[in-house]
Amino acid sequence: MRPEVKALKAFALVSRDPVPTTAGVCAWAAGEPAPPPSLLRFTQTRGFRQESGRLAASLGEDPHRVRARLVDALAAVARSLGRDDLAERDWQRLMDAMVLVLAHPPG
Repeated sequence: MRPEVKALKAFALVSRDPVPTTAGVCAWAAGEPAPPPSLLRFTQTRGFRQESGRLAASLGEDPHRVRARLVDALAAVARSLGRDDLAERDWQRLMDAMVLVLAHPPG
C-alpha cells in the first residue's frame, strides 16, 4: 500500500472507533511500530492534553480513546512522510490540521 494511502487511512481512524482491542490502547501496543520518542514527549505536553480533551468533548467520545487514536494517526502520518522524529512544533501543526478537520467540519 502506498504511504499516502496508509496515512489517510490512519487519519480517518481518528474520527471512527478503532479496531477493537482494549479500549484506549494505541495500535502500537497491539503490534504496530512504537511511536517516535519525540511524539511521546509531545503527548506529555499540556497543549496536547488540552487540545485532545477538547476534541474528545466536541466529538462526544472518551478522551483516552481519542488520545490513543491521535497518537496512532500522528505516528502514521509522520512515518508516511519519512519523518518519524519531528519537532514539537511540527507535531502540533499535524494535530492542528486533524482537529480542524474533525472538530470544525465545513459549513
